Amino acid sequence: MSTTAEENCAAIRQELDQLKHSRQFAVEPTQNVIDDSEHKKLQEMLSQKETELESALQSLESAKTTIEDLNAQISELAEKLNSAEEQRKQLQSDLDAVVADNEEHVRQLGDQVQGAVLNSQIEALREQLSVQ
Repeated sequence: MSTTAEENCAAIRQELDQLKHSRQFAVEPTQNVIDDSEHKKLQEMLSQKETELESALQSLESAKTTIEDLNAQISELAEKLNSAEEQRKQLQSDLDAVVADNEEHVRQLGDQVQGAVLNSQIEALREQLSVQ
């Protein structure tokens, strides 16, 4: 998870802890300071804020898990890509060797054919000489 997301989680946790701490002291209304209706409103606001913060924290934690899963998948795909690249290089090397071998065979066959043609021409000349 990025530093900013971690900072956001920490800030939300801190605010949630502060709300829970505030709630301990706001449980009973103090005399002559706030009346019951105000106290109930404050309690509702605290509860709502706490719920919102818990929901945001769960969302961030879920996003963190998703990011971690995606990073694992990316790593796995990168390994597969590297492996495929190595295989491609090996196949290219094998192909280059086969091509070079075939070129040598073609050269040798060309030499053999040229030798056979020359032998045939020599034989034809011998026959001509023997006839004359």
